[in-house]
Amino acid sequence: MEDNKFSPPPASPHEERQKPIVLISQLLNQISNLRHVDEAFLWLCRAMGQYLGVSTIQFWAPQLDAQGNSYLLLRADASHLFSPSHPVYANKQIETVVQRLLREERSALSLPIEQAFPTSLVNMLKQHNIHFLSDYFLRYPAYLPVPQKPSSVSYIPTALTLVVAFFTPQPLTQDQVRDIHFMLSQSMRILASRQFVLQAPPTSVQKTPGEQPSIPFSQIIAHRSDNMEEVQAVNPFTAASTIGDKRARRFYAAIDGARSVADIASQQRLNSKDVRIILHLLLHQKKIVLQASTGEPLDHALFNPPML
Repeated sequence: MEDNKFSPPPASPHEERQKPIVLISQLLNQISNLRHVDEAFLWLCRAMGQYLGVSTIQFWAPQLDAQGNSYLLLRADASHLFSPSHPVYANKQIETVVQRLLREERSALSLPIEQAFPTSLVNMLKQHNIHFLSDYFLRYPAYLPVPQKPSSVSYIPTALTLVVAFFTPQPLTQDQVRDIHFMLSQSMRILASRQFVLQAPPTSVQKTPGEQPSIPFSQIIAHRSDNMEEVQAVNPFTAASTIGDKRARRFYAAIDGARSVADIASQQRLNSKDVRIILHLLLHQKKIVLQASTGEPLDHALFNPPML
């Protein structure tokens, strides 16, 4: 039997006209019964599906492990068309589309499924009167906790980035798009205020006497050295030197002195080896300096080639 705490109550005709505000009010009333952000995502899947008249909704998010590797996880889903064991929930073709949108940091609204998926998946979706895919990209200044479901992977809290996928028979209307934006943005504020998501990642750095510390990328902050007066005084042309490697150039452009290396790697879908290569290259060109999230300077030898 379905757990009612994850399902919103039916809406009255008056509530249907006020649906975005009504959903947020119901979330506030229900949130004390929820224990984890994944339960909140599940509730939102079901509530948004009910109020928007959308049959299938999925919440996707990247999650890092302790070594800085990034995984794309389906954190919640709700559908009255497919059973939880249906192949659509573990479909690599859907995952590939979501990964692309995460890399490009954009939404894709009311995309005909023929433009997104191969024929085999298109035919399966059309059997259930699904003809359009809408993916809504959302970033929020908080950290997503590890999944509620146990895993053999040692996940760590990760910068909160979501792609919410809507499978629909018709293109979304402008009213529906506005409602989606309102409901998701307000829901994230509620989840942050109730500490379902984290305002900061863990910051402890463990050291072994006589050895260099092994520090997760989530606890390393990169700073552009050409923004530091002392480096510019030594070499005023540092800022003008060219970064030839495309991935390193994109990584460097994303550095703001606040986000961790892991956050940037997650955003750009880089694995641990790629990140070490990029850091070594930028350090060698004197483009960046590295600090622990506690403010402690890091020995750049940690990222010399033998470590790659």
